[in-house]
Amino acid sequence: MIPLLILGLLKQNPGSHGYELLSLMEERHYKYIVNFTKGSFYYNLQQLEEKKYIEKVNQSESTRETNNYIITESGNREFEKLMFKYGSKTDYINLSFYIAMLFGNEYNENELKKS
Repeated sequence: MIPLLILGLLKQNPGSHGYELLSLMEERHYKYIVNFTKGSFYYNLQQLEEKKYIEKVNQSESTRETNNYIITESGNREFEKLMFKYGSKTDYINLSFYIAMLFGNEYNENELKKS
């Protein structure tokens, strides 16, 4: 679930750094949907980078060095895969469905209707 949240937030906020993404998750009260800690967030961020779903970009406007990220093309495909996994129609509705719907506007809704 956490990778879906990170990828979705990066689609909405390209060039954000980890702390910004974590702050957005806290501001939007995602903790009521999925259990995450600061450690699990940064672990998932690192895993997404290692899998080349996100990449660091340089932000030269500040003197302080930060790791800003953008979603890659393979990250977009992974986002769509996760959206399909968690946003598909099932016999019952659970929290996974609601998490996927947080980024419903970032995904082709016709793909969700097919399942």
